[in-house]
Amino acid sequence: MTTPLRLVPYNTTISIGAGFNSYTQQLCINDAVEQAPSKSIDAANPLTAHDKADASRITWTSKFVDNASDIIDAMSLSGAVVIRENGVLDNTSGAFVSVENIKGSDINYLIQVRVITRQFDAKDITEIRSIPGLKSDEFNEVYGDCFISGFIEGGEFNALMSFNVTSEANIPSVKAALELGFKEPKSPEIATGLSKLQKLITDNEVIAWIGDTTQDPADNDWTIESVQEAAFNFPDKVLEFPQRTHAVITSYTALQSYQRLPLKSEPLNYGLAESYTENLLNDFFEYKHILQEIEHASKSLDNTVAVQGGAKSSDLTTYGLTTTSKFDRPRTGYENITSNIAGKSKDNPQPYPLTLVGLQQARRECRAQMNKIAKEVDLIANDPRVVNSESRQRSYLGPHAFRELIPAK
Repeated sequence: MTTPLRLVPYNTTISIGAGFNSYTQQLCINDAVEQAPSKSIDAANPLTAHDKADASRITWTSKFVDNASDIIDAMSLSGAVVIRENGVLDNTSGAFVSVENIKGSDINYLIQVRVITRQFDAKDITEIRSIPGLKSDEFNEVYGDCFISGFIEGGEFNALMSFNVTSEANIPSVKAALELGFKEPKSPEIATGLSKLQKLITDNEVIAWIGDTTQDPADNDWTIESVQEAAFNFPDKVLEFPQRTHAVITSYTALQSYQRLPLKSEPLNYGLAESYTENLLNDFFEYKHILQEIEHASKSLDNTVAVQGGAKSSDLTTYGLTTTSKFDRPRTGYENITSNIAGKSKDNPQPYPLTLVGLQQARRECRAQMNKIAKEVDLIANDPRVVNSESRQRSYLGPHAFRELIPAK
C-alpha cells in the first residue's frame, strides 16, 4: 500500500531541501538536506519528474462540512496557521474559512477537484547538513520537523457553497439535491437535482478559488451552475495550464543521515496534537462568531439609544465616572473579569448586562479568550507533548459556555 504524500501549499519561497515546521507551516533553515556527495546529478536541478496525467490522479471530493477544520484539512492547511492569522489567510484561500459562511448557514457544501499532472522528487537530496556548535535543544527551532522533498504540479479547484433553507425540515432534501447535482462523472440527473434545490433555499453564498493560472476567481460572480460547470471542466484546463500547487514534505527520521548525526534532538511529533488543534480551530471560529454577534448587538443597542434621545444608562454613567481610576489600575478590573469568566472565583460567572458597557466588557473578554487559544498554539509549536499532560488544564473557557454569558438580543 502506497504511503499518502504529505502536502503543504506551495509558494515561490519554498526550495528543495529547506527545513520546514509542519505545524506552523513555516520555512526553517535553507539547505537543511543536501545532495549526497557520491551522487553525480545536476546540482542546479536535482528534481526528477514523474508524469501522473491519468484518471487515478484526479481526485474529486464533495462533502458537507460543519466546522472550519473540515475545510482547512481538505486544503492541506494547518489549523495553527489559521489561528495565528486570526482566521484569515489571504484573498483566495482565506475566503474559505469565513465565519459568516460556516456559522451563519444551515448547510455548507465543499467541492474540491485536485489534479496532479506531474510529481517532482529529489531522491538524491539525502544528507542533513550538520551545523557546528548547534545544541540538541536548538535542532527543532533551526531545522523544523521535516524538509521539502518534492513538488506537485497540476491544479486545484475549491468551492464552498453555503445555504439557508426555507424550513429545517427541508435540509435532507437540499442535501440530496446537492449530491445529485454534483455527481462525478456527469449524469442526466444533474439538472433535475439543481432544479429541486432552487425551490428549497432562501439564499445562498458561493465562493470559489481556483488554485492555478487559468482563471481569476475575482472575475466570477459564482453561482451553483457556474461552480458545477467549472468543476467538471477543470481537469481538462489543468492539462493545458498546469502549475506547482503543493510541496511534498518528509520527516528527517526517514533519512539514514539523520541517524548518523553526532548530536541531534528527536524531531517534534506534531501528530500528537492534530485532534487537539482541530478543536482549538473550531473553538477559535466559534469565538469569532460570538464576537460578531456582540458587534451586531452593540450596533443595535447603540441605534436604540440614539433613537431614544441619547439617554445614558446608569452603568454607562458609572463607567464614565470611574474611567480615570480604572486607567490608573488597568489590570485589576480585567483580571477580576478574567478570573470570573475562567471559573477561578468561587462564585458562578455572571452574565453580561445588555448595555453598551456590558457588551464592551463581553467583547474585550471574547478577544482575550481568542488570544488564549493562540497561546495554546504557541505552546504546542514548542512542544506538542503538552497536549498529553494529565495535570495540564485548558487555559481558556469553552465558547459554548461563554455564549451563555452573552445577553439575549
